[in-house]
Amino acid sequence: MELDEAIVKALAERNLLDKNKLPGIMKIHETNNQPLEKLIVQFKLAKREDVIKVKAQLLQSEPMLIDPEKINREVALTIPQSMADRYKLAGIDETPDGKMIVAMHNPQDKFALEYVQMRTAKGIQTYVSLLSDLENAWDEIYSEKAKKKKHPFFIESRYKNTQVKKIPSKLSIPGFSQDAKIVTQAEKTPGETRCDEEKLRECMDNQGKMQSLVQSIQKELQILSILSHSANDLNSILDEQKIIIKILETSARICDSAGASILMVEGDSQTLYFKEAIGEKANYLKKIRFPLTEQSVAGWVIINNQSIAINDTAQDPRHFKEIDKALEFKTRNIACVPVLWGEQILGALEVVNKKQGEYNEKDLEYLGILSSQAAVALRNALVMDQLQNFYMEVVEILIDCLEGLDDRNKDHSLSVARLASTMGKKVNLPSSNFENLCYAGFLHDIGKIKCKAENMEKHPQVGAQMISHIKFFNGVVPIIRYHHERYDGQGYPQGLSGETIPLEARILAIAEGFYEDHREKPRHSHSELMEDLFGSVAEDLMKKYKPDEENETDFINDEYIEYFLSQFGTAYDPHLKVPFISAVKELF
Repeated sequence: MELDEAIVKALAERNLLDKNKLPGIMKIHETNNQPLEKLIVQFKLAKREDVIKVKAQLLQSEPMLIDPEKINREVALTIPQSMADRYKLAGIDETPDGKMIVAMHNPQDKFALEYVQMRTAKGIQTYVSLLSDLENAWDEIYSEKAKKKKHPFFIESRYKNTQVKKIPSKLSIPGFSQDAKIVTQAEKTPGETRCDEEKLRECMDNQGKMQSLVQSIQKELQILSILSHSANDLNSILDEQKIIIKILETSARICDSAGASILMVEGDSQTLYFKEAIGEKANYLKKIRFPLTEQSVAGWVIINNQSIAINDTAQDPRHFKEIDKALEFKTRNIACVPVLWGEQILGALEVVNKKQGEYNEKDLEYLGILSSQAAVALRNALVMDQLQNFYMEVVEILIDCLEGLDDRNKDHSLSVARLASTMGKKVNLPSSNFENLCYAGFLHDIGKIKCKAENMEKHPQVGAQMISHIKFFNGVVPIIRYHHERYDGQGYPQGLSGETIPLEARILAIAEGFYEDHREKPRHSHSELMEDLFGSVAEDLMKKYKPDEENETDFINDEYIEYFLSQFGTAYDPHLKVPFISAVKELF
């Protein structure tokens, strides 16, 4: 039984469904091919809460009724719109340990989960959601109106702009001047040596001052050592998030602060958000957006490209106090510096609530050094995100192109990729090989775009050539090139046989061969569903609401399975017969 039909039956059995309206809904469903679950919610045949509860129980998953206002768009946009629509899912937010919270139509779709995790390089925490909720979420995430939408924290400030003195960002060490000249012995004049000795004795006599100076220098050198080690981490840590956390921890440590954060501008929306934060309320901070104006410390720093330290936030108009109110937190003092990449301002680095004393010029100097390190990490993360998003979008575009060639190709690439990947799991392919197989499943017929009907057998070589110039797809090229080779050597393009054919290509050949003719699993007919729900009156109802029987004829039957299995040992690798059967049982 299809999932939405199982939901209808479960609701009816629990008397949570208006049966009187169901025949009409079935007619709309069959005429317009609209999902039953969506129609039930839209026409209020059952309560939204009841539908999600039943659906969650059927799928043995945690339910989520999506609130569009609480979607974290920065997280959500790591999933392209075409990908979200294809797998019926949406990124909602992020857990404190960095996992992406994903709402799905069907969380039991293991392939979709693995594919999202592979494409976003994030761990996944899933919930089951309603199709109508997902569509509303997509509108909130991807529409133009979402980019212009104001966050609840957007308010008009009561304060006017104020002038402040720019604090220098030069680094200096107590007792030394940056302009100091190093005097050599040859430059000294007669009698100068004795003068120096007298001065030294005077310093020795004042041991208190000397000790204080030495301690100050030692502290400065210790901090410089910490900053130096922090810079080295940029080369030793590949995970950008870990680098940023390290920078924030260093900032809080050397500035003796209770918390630290990096804020960035969200796209072209003139909105600030917390890229990362440590300290009390850090997890809540990352959910907040507020306007890029001079009525916030970070906003003022970014707009004016200046560093500031505020030691009485209660009296300063640049402190955005609404955040403190929302989080029930008190910011006593704050220091903030811009994060610059060349002349481009990426965001701001700030520390809050100095544990002892007040923020001073020296704190801003340290933060200035750390902000340059943060700029490198943020820039690298931005480039990697753009590159990852580029490849994700390219794959989705190519899949759409393939499906557009012929109506019969609709969902073919997805079906082949799903079966091939499931088989790959069964034979324990390493993660990198698994990813290559997955991409090859989606793109195996890409060469058909450039091939005419009379030379269609060339599409494996043409497809391999098309993607061979993309370094990201280096491991995918041979899988596509050889996916029409046969185990007995009678295939093309090179007539390879046995294990001379790459394993991933042998798997892909089986997956594609299986879907060449019979691509759909058996369906639970609507007449059965109606009879389950209405009993003896089903016959009369079905005379009026009869489904299109042609859509019920294309299914995988025992005869076809028997025929396909007979080809292992000739067309297909016999060693992959058991993994194939296991994968089919799992998927169907």
